[in-house]
Order: sequence, then C-alpha cells, then structure tokens
Amino acid sequence: MVRYGYVREGYPIKEVIQLQEVLKCNCEEVIIESGETTTYKKLTGLMSRMSAGDKIIMYNLQVFGTGLKKLKVFLLYLEQHGLHLQSIKDDVDTEVDHQFFKVCQLILNTDEKNASYCIRKSLDKARSMGKEIGRPTIDAEIVKEIQHLFVHERQSLRSIADKCQVSLGTVHKYTRLTKQVDSRIRG
Repeated sequence: MVRYGYVREGYPIKEVIQLQEVLKCNCEEVIIESGETTTYKKLTGLMSRMSAGDKIIMYNLQVFGTGLKKLKVFLLYLEQHGLHLQSIKDDVDTEVDHQFFKVCQLILNTDEKNASYCIRKSLDKARSMGKEIGRPTIDAEIVKEIQHLFVHERQSLRSIADKCQVSLGTVHKYTRLTKQVDSRIRG
C-alpha cells in the first residue's frame, strides 16, 4: 500500500499547515494542486496511477474544493477502484471505517433526489400559476421571414436578427435548419 498526500494550494487553509499534517502520516509522495478549486489535474492523474489498497491522505474533505456532485464522482471512483481515503481533520479513514463510502453515497444520492424533487415541484407550481417554462416559442411567420431573408435576399445573420427582432442564436438555429433541408433536397 502506497500512501499519497494531497494538498490544495491555499484552500481550505494555507498549504504549509496542510503539508505539516499530511506529512505526519508518513506519505511516500505528496501532490500539491494549484489553481482554481475547480481544477483537479494532479488529483485525477494521481488517482489514475494508484493501485487497489493505496491511500490518499488529505487535511480535510474541503480540499476537494467542490460541490456534492463532483464529490460523489470522486468518492465513487475511490470505492470502485479499492482505494482508501483519509481525511485528517474530519477523522475519516476508509481503511478502518468500511461503511464510509456507502453512507456518503446514500447521503449524496438522497440529496440529489431531494433537489430534483424540489425543482420539479417548483416548476409544476410555476406552470399552475400560468408561467411559461423554457424558451419562448417563435411565431411561424417570423421563422418564414428569417428563412426568406437568408435564402432569397442573402442578408447577413446580424441584419436578419435586427429586422426580425430575435437573437442571433435564433437566426443561426433557423438558418441552419434551412441549410440542412436544402442539402437533403439537393443531395
């Protein structure tokens, strides 16, 4: 079993303090991740070269610097590959506590389902109050005008957007559809 230390530069506390704590655990190698807390290049590289039974040791779980969805992915990977996790300040060691991954997955899955349920209920409530959900629909006449200006008058996408009072993205969408239909007819 190889023990790897993982430290995130400046998060959640100074890396010097994290290093001191991680080094007390006799790590063979310490990885220091720098950059945004959304960057995990060194961590993913480390995890990909670890073998079953190896352990990642970190100051605390905040070092992951992520929300629950991303944390769920990391924990699932560790569990599926037989890797261990030790979080010093959280007093977690999966080598000792064999149920940690299962309990975390249960909590994370429950949170995900509850969030999904709340979103669905909010959308249903908004719909029942007459609110339209999603992007507004474009009148068929405007679609025809967009396609006419594009195909027959060969106007620029920007000028079509201005004339039809729609976004440039909407013009792209309907001119792209026109191009696809045209290529199928010719092809």
